Amino acid sequence: MNPQDSTDPNVDSWVIATSADGHRAHVYRTEKDALLGMTTFATGAGARYFDSAGAPLAPTLGRAGDVQALRPAGGPGQATAVLDRLHAVVARVPEVARQHPEAVAEHLAERGVTLEELLAGLPRLDGTDLSQTLRLCQSILGPHEMDDDRQHSAGFWHNLLVHGIG
Repeated sequence: MNPQDSTDPNVDSWVIATSADGHRAHVYRTEKDALLGMTTFATGAGARYFDSAGAPLAPTLGRAGDVQALRPAGGPGQATAVLDRLHAVVARVPEVARQHPEAVAEHLAERGVTLEELLAGLPRLDGTDLSQTLRLCQSILGPHEMDDDRQHSAGFWHNLLVHGIG
């Protein structure tokens, strides 16, 4: 999938969630989308949140420990650190795919390609800044249009990078 297929030019409102271990990331169109569609890793202890400029966002937790809101945490933006996190998520894919061949086998068979051919098509996050990189990686990390049940069909790379395998 070409990472520039469906770009949303309004990056300013996007929210970036990264897992505590740095293995997963998801980008949401708005804070509301982030709160409604948070993946399991994004609600776990140590998950980190950023606005589209890399400024940290602090979660406000409800009584049940669920994230109720994301508010500016103060302090300087961390655009370089967020870029590093996004690059680490993508760089980890070949290792994960090789460790879990059963998770990629169906996709390989459907496309009629080898694992190496599939990995060669992994989108590159080579933007010059965080905003450009977010646009380039939209097809894999989001945001994606959601249906009425808050579900999306974002494709193989998104499922691997965001929702994980195995």
